[in-house]
Amino acid sequence: MLEQDITEKRKERHKITQEDFTPPEIVSLLCNGSEELFTDFSKTVCDPCCGIGNIILFILRKRFGNCKTQSDCEHAIESVYGTELMDDNTEECKERIKELIKEFNFEITDTINNIINTNIVCTDTFKWDYENWCHIKEPKCEALF
Repeated sequence: MLEQDITEKRKERHKITQEDFTPPEIVSLLCNGSEELFTDFSKTVCDPCCGIGNIILFILRKRFGNCKTQSDCEHAIESVYGTELMDDNTEECKERIKELIKEFNFEITDTINNIINTNIVCTDTFKWDYENWCHIKEPKCEALF
């Protein structure tokens, strides 16, 4: 998505939901000094309020710059996770990841689709079990008598 389109969406969504997307200059500051995240694909990245993926895309762009093969691309994304409350943002994040993969001349394989669909989820961040990557199971209430 073009930066101008994101700016327009940011303005509209802010009026309705008070939501905001992390601007590129803030993303850059957040990730400054995190070179290991871009080169060591075993390092896990999780954005618990990923929105349309600005932070995730920044990290993946840097990681993909270190990828030489399709397998490298798969490894670069398999340790990147995000949760987002808004369904349309979640879907847009996934599509932006796919656009970025194509930009780096990698293929959107079934494996990559599966990783993206597993790792980027629409959920309430407070009802998500990050350790097991699933919804928190609600305890069953038992009668008090």
